[in-house]
Amino acid sequence: MIHIAGSIRVNDIEGAKAAIEELTTASRAEAGCVEYSLSFDLLEANLVWINERWESMEALGAHAQSAHYNAWSAKAGELGISDSDVRLYTEEPTKL
Repeated sequence: MIHIAGSIRVNDIEGAKAAIEELTTASRAEAGCVEYSLSFDLLEANLVWINERWESMEALGAHAQSAHYNAWSAKAGELGISDSDVRLYTEEPTKL
């Protein structure tokens, strides 16, 4: 299992909401996507938390080459995305 977790900051919050909705909807429909969510922090409006789980590196690689991910990446400049702190972890699923 591959886990992507981290945060980014956005200047254009309204534009980011629409772009995040499109990205999330399309990403959740991808083969190998276990979980995909981007959410705004309640106390810092321009802070977006990222949480993704993928079945494999191959699934994540396909996601990184998808049209919807590339559209999101192309919008980064106009949305004012900065302070990216996103990390990849490999894990064995364990319920607590």
